[in-house]
Amino acid sequence: MRETRTSRVWLWFVLPPALFLWAAWRCVEYCSPTYDEPAHLVAGYTYWTRRDFRLDQDVPPLAKLLAALPVLALERPDFRPDPKLWQWGDQFGLGTRFVFDSGVPPDRLMALARAPMVAMGLLMALFSGWWAARLWGWQAGAAALALAACDPNLIAHSATVNSDVPAALFVLLALYALWETFQSPGWQRLLAVGAAAGLAIVSKHTALLVLVCLLLACAAWLLGGRPLVRRELPTWGRSLGLEALASLGLILLPAVAAIPPCHFFVGNFGFGTWLEGLDVVRQHMAVGHPSFLLGDYSLTGWWLFYPFVLLVKTPLPTLAMAIASLALWKRGTRLDRATTLTLVLPAVVFFAAASASRVALGARHLMPVYACLWILAARCVTWGPVARRGAAVLVLAAGASSLVVTPHQLAYFNELAGGPDAGHLYLLDSNLDWGQDLKGLRDFVAREKLDTLYLSYFGSVPPSRYGLKYRALPGNPTWNDKDPDEDPVDPFPEGSSRHVIAVSASNLQGLWPPQLRADYGWLLSRKPLARVGFGIWVWELTGDAEAHAQLAQIFLRWRKPRLAERELKRALALDPALEGGAQLLERLAPRR
Repeated sequence: MRETRTSRVWLWFVLPPALFLWAAWRCVEYCSPTYDEPAHLVAGYTYWTRRDFRLDQDVPPLAKLLAALPVLALERPDFRPDPKLWQWGDQFGLGTRFVFDSGVPPDRLMALARAPMVAMGLLMALFSGWWAARLWGWQAGAAALALAACDPNLIAHSATVNSDVPAALFVLLALYALWETFQSPGWQRLLAVGAAAGLAIVSKHTALLVLVCLLLACAAWLLGGRPLVRRELPTWGRSLGLEALASLGLILLPAVAAIPPCHFFVGNFGFGTWLEGLDVVRQHMAVGHPSFLLGDYSLTGWWLFYPFVLLVKTPLPTLAMAIASLALWKRGTRLDRATTLTLVLPAVVFFAAASASRVALGARHLMPVYACLWILAARCVTWGPVARRGAAVLVLAAGASSLVVTPHQLAYFNELAGGPDAGHLYLLDSNLDWGQDLKGLRDFVAREKLDTLYLSYFGSVPPSRYGLKYRALPGNPTWNDKDPDEDPVDPFPEGSSRHVIAVSASNLQGLWPPQLRADYGWLLSRKPLARVGFGIWVWELTGDAEAHAQLAQIFLRWRKPRLAERELKRALALDPALEGGAQLLERLAPRR
C-alpha cells in the first residue's frame, strides 16, 4: 500500500514537469519567430558583444542577455550589423538579419535562444508547487505544480524570447522570500527578497510593482505588531519606525544593486541606461497601443480588457478553483495574514495596475497574477477527501484543455469562449496571432503544391525568409518584404493552376491600422479553405473573378495602381461581363 502511495506521489510530481517540457518544446519547434523575438535576441547579443544598449530600450536587459547567452556560447555567429540600421537603432531590421544571415540555421538559433525561457518557465511551475506544498502540504503542491505546468499561457510564453516569464519568476521568488521572512524574521531573508525583486526589475520595467507589493505587505505586517528584523537591531533601535526603515533599506539596497551589473555599468553605472528605458515605457503608456476587444478598437485600452483576458484565456478549472479558494477562505486551512499579504495582495495590485494601463496587450502581462492563482487554487485540497478528489479531476481537466491544442498554446481560448477557433472574435496580437504560424504556412503551401499565394502577414519576419513566393497584400508591417509595386515582374508563373489568399487574423480583423478590416472584411463571409495554426486563414480564389476584383480594390486603396490593373485584368479574363470592371480599368490607365 505504501509503495502504491509513493508511486502516486512521484507520478504527480514528475509527470507535470515532463508534460510541460514536451509541450513547450513542441511550441519551440513549431513557432516561427514571433513579432518581437528577433529584436529581443539581437539586442541581447549586441549587449554581450558590444556593450551598447541602443536597441530595444523599453525592455530591461536581463531576459535578453539570458536568451542570447546560449547563442554566444555555442555558436558565436559572426554578426556585423548594417551600419545604417545600427545608427538608426532599427532593432527589427537588425533582428531579421541576425536570425537569418548570421550563418547559423534559423531554427537552431531560435531554439538555443528559447531554451533559457523554457527553463525559467519550468522553474516557475516547480516553485509554485514548492510554495503550495510549504503552505498546505504535498497534495496542494502537486495540484499547484500541475496547474502551472499545464497552463497554456505559461507554456506559450516560455517558448518565446520575452521578458514576461523571467520577470514573473523573479516576482514569485521575491514574494516567496517575503513569506519565509514572515515565518522566520531576519535580515538575511529580507536581503533575498530585495535581490529577487532586483532581478525582476532588470527583466521588465513594470515589475517595479513588486516593490509596491513588498512595501505594502511589510507595512501591514509591522503595523500588526509582528517583527521583521527587530531581534537583529540594537536595543535603542527597536522602534516601529526604525525597524521599518531598516526593512526598507534591506529590500531596496540589493534591488537597486542589481541594475549596474546587468547593464555592464554602461551609462552612469547602468542607472542612466535603465532610466532611459523606463522613460520609453512611460511615453509608450502615455500614447497607448493598438488594441482589439470584441470587435472594438482602441489606442488607450479598456478597464475591462484584462478581466476579460483572464476570463477567456485561463483554463476554466483553474479559475473555478482559485475563485472557490478565495470565496471560502475560512474553509480547510485558512488564508492567514502572511499568505494574504504575499499572494492575494500582489495578485490584486498587478491585476489592478494592468487594468488601469493604457496599454492593453495580452495574457502574458498577467503572468505574476497567474502564479498567485495557481497556488491559491491548490488550497482547495485542504477541504477534505471529497474536495481532494474533485480537485484532482479539475486539475486533470485543466491539463487536458491546454495540452490538446499543443503546439498552439499561444492561441488558447477556453471552452467558455469557444476555444481557439473563436479567438479572433475576442482578442488578437499575442493572445492569438503573433506571427507564430509562418513556418506552418510554408509547410501548408508545400503540401498543397500551391503556386499562387496572396499574403497579408502580421509579423516582423519577411515571409520570403522562409522561401515563400507570394504577392504581398497590405498588413502590419504594411509590406513585409520590399514594396511589391517596385517590381514590374509578376511573381506568379504563367498558367498557374491555383490561386489562394492567406491573411493573418490580426490583419483580417484590422488590429492596426483599423482600415485593414475594410480590405479583408469580405473574406469573413466566405468559408476558408484552411486555417494554419489559428493565426493565418487561407481562402481559395481559383477562378473567382469577384475575388480578384476585390484584390484590385485593395491595391487601389493603397495606391498601387499597377497591381490593381493586373488584378482587374485577371478578373475580366475570368468574367468579361464583370460589373464595372472595364470602366475601372479605363480609369486606372492614366494612373499607372
